[in-house]
Amino acid sequence: MDVRSRPATCGSPRPAPFGHHLRNRFDHQGVHRDGARGHGRGRARRARRPRPAVFAGGSRNASAQAADHTRRPRRADKWAAAATEGTSWPLARQRKNPYADFTDAHLERAIVGTRLRDNPGEKIRYSNFGFGLLGYVLALREGKSYEQVVRERICEPLGLADTSISIPVEALPRFADGHNRRGQQVPHWDLPTLAGAGALRSTVADLLRFFELQLQEPTTRLGRAAWATHEPRARRGRLAQGLGWASLPLLGRSVEVLWHNGGTGGFRGFVGFVRESGTGVVVLSNCARSVDPIGFRALEAIN
Repeated sequence: MDVRSRPATCGSPRPAPFGHHLRNRFDHQGVHRDGARGHGRGRARRARRPRPAVFAGGSRNASAQAADHTRRPRRADKWAAAATEGTSWPLARQRKNPYADFTDAHLERAIVGTRLRDNPGEKIRYSNFGFGLLGYVLALREGKSYEQVVRERICEPLGLADTSISIPVEALPRFADGHNRRGQQVPHWDLPTLAGAGALRSTVADLLRFFELQLQEPTTRLGRAAWATHEPRARRGRLAQGLGWASLPLLGRSVEVLWHNGGTGGFRGFVGFVRESGTGVVVLSNCARSVDPIGFRALEAIN
């Protein structure tokens, strides 16, 4: 396995037009990193401001409609408004950590007031609410928290020690601070009820280990389940949508890349892999600028 990491400024290139970018959220809002807080320095005009870092890694040989986004409720601001009508939970006033106080009661109220834009299975429309609701229902079914389910079903079997929602005390020194597009530090987001939409924190090393499950011929129940998520469930032009994973032809290549991206608060992330070549790329950044171009170009370079 080949793991590389390097710092980059918050002024990373703006997103390039790589087809349909699945906007918000790659389900890892925080980035663990080694070393003390603050990595490098800011741009010349703000020399004393810590500079956000991008960590990139490459690896070699390493309810369906809610997950494939063919069943999409209304926009997040609208379902939040429906859920909190007549309450004192103003989403617009809590943009620094907008979902921290969004409770189970809010979610259940939102479900009642939500209307689908299209018939299930007809169109691909990305839905954070759909992912959040799916995680909520899975946790209810298991009688455990979403974090417990993910840890027991995925993290422990794969040895993903740095993937979690809650951060152990001993790992806090490695927990990166998020930054907005101007390089200013912003708070972490908390999603206690909508955990499935983006509450997990992870590292490049853990995600590369997760890639091994996606790339190796499946021999376990977990491996077979992982490969089942790759299968296209819907298409729109060149874009195919599986369970969570989207796929696109890799520019100038005869292979397809399975990928996902997104972000919360002051973080962005990209993961993508090519099953035919056994290659994968992870890019995590504690800055609110898209890292998709870095991820796609890295995949083009190694395929």
